[in-house]
Amino acid sequence: MTAKHGRTGDMLFVTERREFRQRGRTCLVEEHDIVCLATHREAQHVTAEVMLR
Repeated sequence: MTAKHGRTGDMLFVTERREFRQRGRTCLVEEHDIVCLATHREAQHVTAEVMLR
């Protein structure tokens, strides 16, 4: 997770990674890059909530 500030406000970048296995072997690995845009107040709340998990 990376928090940044851009022209449109605060942003939170998260990479989600999933591995699918069958019979002990990795069959598929996928990654999703998620960008959350928020107002200044919302960004502080989201950052704090994600960091607590």
